[in-house]
Amino acid sequence: MRIKLSLQNMAARVELGDLAVSDSPPYCIHGPTLVFRRYYQEKHTSRQFYACAVHRNRKGCQFFHYTDQPLSGEKREHYMSLYREYQASLTQSHTVSLSSSSSAAPPINSISFCIECSLLYATDKDGHIHNKHSHRERITKEEAQQPTLLLYPASDNKGQAQYFFSDKTHSFILSEMKRLNFSHAICLGTPKIFEALAGAGIKGFLLDIDHRFHQFYGGEVFQRFNMFNGFFYDEGKGKESLMRFIESVPQDRILLIIDPPFGGLLNALRTGVDIIWNLIGTECSTLLVFPYFNEVHVTESFPTFLMLDYQVTYGNHRYYGDNGKKGKPSPVRFFTNIPLPGLVLPTDEGYKYCSVCNRYVSSLNEHCSICDCCTSKDGRSYKHCHQCGTCVKETHDHCLTCKSCQPSQHDCQQKSMRKSGCFVCGAFDHKKQHCPSRPSRHLRNDKRKMSFVSKRKPVLRKRLKSKSNISSSTSKT
Repeated sequence: MRIKLSLQNMAARVELGDLAVSDSPPYCIHGPTLVFRRYYQEKHTSRQFYACAVHRNRKGCQFFHYTDQPLSGEKREHYMSLYREYQASLTQSHTVSLSSSSSAAPPINSISFCIECSLLYATDKDGHIHNKHSHRERITKEEAQQPTLLLYPASDNKGQAQYFFSDKTHSFILSEMKRLNFSHAICLGTPKIFEALAGAGIKGFLLDIDHRFHQFYGGEVFQRFNMFNGFFYDEGKGKESLMRFIESVPQDRILLIIDPPFGGLLNALRTGVDIIWNLIGTECSTLLVFPYFNEVHVTESFPTFLMLDYQVTYGNHRYYGDNGKKGKPSPVRFFTNIPLPGLVLPTDEGYKYCSVCNRYVSSLNEHCSICDCCTSKDGRSYKHCHQCGTCVKETHDHCLTCKSCQPSQHDCQQKSMRKSGCFVCGAFDHKKQHCPSRPSRHLRNDKRKMSFVSKRKPVLRKRLKSKSNISSSTSKT
């Protein structure tokens, strides 16, 4: 029977499943699958299934298997053979490698790049194969060192999509790394930053799922990695290569920079990040990029993280660029476990220092004496609502009918029709996170406990204690 289920269509009712059943997940062609749980509100039940850890809909990957259905060893081996065959096909056409560890690397001026095939090739030897394609004849040294200048960005927003930070955001990251004395960076899904590190005198290691980077980098600085399940595609050498990089520097001089797909599950991302932290041996300093309106979900999966006011922009994103959507600022922010007082935001880009909060904030983010913090999330001014007991956008007014602050011209009836409760059981007095019918969070995450929790840096514990008031205040908005 054909199962017509789609992660895209039922995304609002799907979350990461029990990790206890995923010790040995089957493979799809993209690697080990993840366990998801789908809730059936009308039946007050749920069911778990295996699905692709890379693509978030069935168009990208059709793999689907309920966890309560038998999966024979023969079937598992069949899935594994499909995985190996597909992965081999990704790199079998690679005939040229610019890796510094490759003894057969030809001179740069003898190499060209086929844009349609995303392939480096020897100009004299294979030029006839690609001469009818769009290509770059004899690439430059700069292009060889910055492959994002050559590679066409992946654009599947339900799977692999590549958006690169703007020059302004690059400058901020690099300047803060130098100022805070970080000498090494692990770039998780941030190839553009990885390229910029060399010019700043910082050593980097790139973890990315894009196989095309294999043509440009050797295993000593690049490994294919799935951030949502922590899978190294080079199972023999991937983890060892990263360990050699980590062991070459003190833990407190490593910065982990993460730019995940915004549609990915954060608790799945935490699984991949935990693997990196475990290799380092501590929860190292980390920058995570995510929209501010997902702050609650970010801090649920990363409880030691706080949000910066800095507006992250992208050079090739339609809405999240420097100009923003319809003149609105970018909603993307940095979440970090670095103490916020230690991060200096550029005043010439519209940021100021709040002496009460002891951190830099947006210039329009006014300190609220009642909430005891700078409450704005979107970079614009907020106002305090005494009925709600929190700060709200200036475009919102308190509605006695809705019993909450709403846009001035809102329709009360339409809001009540849109009201939704818990999608696990359907009740309106709580949300999914607090549903008594939902499996215990502690049970689901029991296998994810960190082996290094007791080794965390004292500075993190100190920061959490000193910033507890700010954290509790900002969570009200």
